[in-house]
Amino acid sequence: MDFFLTALSFTILLPNNIPTSTAIRNAPSPSPADAPLTLHIVSHDNTNPAAPSADPNDDEDKKKPSKKGVLGTAINPALRDICEATKIPNKCMDYLAPIATRAGGTYQDPVSILNLEVELLYKKVEKATDDAKDMMAKKKDVVSTSPEVAKGLNACVGLYNKATDDLARALLECSENKNGATVEQMLSSALQSIRSCDAVFGGKSGEKDAPMAEVNEKMIDMAELGMEISGKWLTKGKAQTKIIS
Repeated sequence: MDFFLTALSFTILLPNNIPTSTAIRNAPSPSPADAPLTLHIVSHDNTNPAAPSADPNDDEDKKKPSKKGVLGTAINPALRDICEATKIPNKCMDYLAPIATRAGGTYQDPVSILNLEVELLYKKVEKATDDAKDMMAKKKDVVSTSPEVAKGLNACVGLYNKATDDLARALLECSENKNGATVEQMLSSALQSIRSCDAVFGGKSGEKDAPMAEVNEKMIDMAELGMEISGKWLTKGKAQTKIIS
């Protein structure tokens, strides 16, 4: 008896509401003193992203990933090389590989990979903002919001909003001007906002006392990762194809 195999195709999709270079093309050239940037969000070819996977469970992140990477033989070699040059190679792969290694992906150079990294961080900060608002409105059962926690969450919402403005500017500089110094500056500012949110809860942990601690930890990792990639592959307005020593 003949057997017929039906080929299944899987597509990892990109976000509907991540700001693209087209969406922010007409934004003013960024500077720390600029007023908050108003974004007109457009879809990424009417597709949705695959969410970055969870952090690896092991504590050996300083070890470089294997040449096959976390996705085996399907690994994107450009991404692998970039991640192996960072301080957190396994987390770098974990955050970016699900999208950057997709079939037909265009993420084959440092600039496009950095742009992807900042886009994913932008999306994560947006979700954190919505989650904090939901917690304040007591829409989530996982947190019994006390007045102190609600006050902290409200502060985090303002800090997250500032971070998204900075990340939008970072995207503009990365995709349009390839100005590494400004990309790092905007990522550093976003990083400070996220850390400030973390500090609101006094270094506490746990969903009840510090409901944003876990997501803040991941966003801090991603912001630092973006700064490292930018510093090694973008400098003085010129895109680099090799690591800058």
